[in-house]
Amino acid sequence: MPFPSDLPRPPFEFQVPGEQGNPTLCTDPDWTAAMLALDFLGLPYTVVNGGQDCAAPQLEMADEVYDDTHALTAMLEERYVLSDLVQTVDGVLRRVRALRTALETLLLAKEPPAEAAATAELAAELGRVEFRLKSRRDGGDFLEGDELTYGDLELGVTLHHLRAALPHFRPAWAWPEACELLRAYADAMTGMQVFAEVAPPAEAIVARYEALGAVVKAK
Repeated sequence: MPFPSDLPRPPFEFQVPGEQGNPTLCTDPDWTAAMLALDFLGLPYTVVNGGQDCAAPQLEMADEVYDDTHALTAMLEERYVLSDLVQTVDGVLRRVRALRTALETLLLAKEPPAEAAATAELAAELGRVEFRLKSRRDGGDFLEGDELTYGDLELGVTLHHLRAALPHFRPAWAWPEACELLRAYADAMTGMQVFAEVAPPAEAIVARYEALGAVVKAK
């Protein structure tokens, strides 16, 4: 699990749409990726639990209720992935999740030595994902080539968080010059209509890490 899996969920992680038809605000990366998958597959769902007074979000699909993203993604893999959403190779998915771990570690680093180490690790993980994009055998726009995978959705969410949060918390950080292919990939992923409909605004992502950072600082 990405760091910091043991921290409490900020109260704004997942909110029910408002009466005026406001979209669901979801700043939790796992749930955002899951919602992207559902929207990509055209599967209707309803947020049945969320907001500041709720311990965990829930999604309702027909007569099924999910309060855990692992159970939800396992269901998607079993029923839909092989035919409609390509499954990501395990090694590639581990690389994607290592990047998210490196990002969150840097955002929540409290001391300069830890920040320096986390900065170096993030650069290394970005470089590894860049290498993956360069080494695709058949080209294409996604991690596995021409077809979108669940790993692409997770990576797109991580890159969205990176672009929103790092300029606020680490203003000296700059995108590595050697990762221009990944930069173009991030532009393409976050520019997809389905992504724009689900991804939270930058200020909500910043607020998420401020809340998590306050918990880390208090420890």
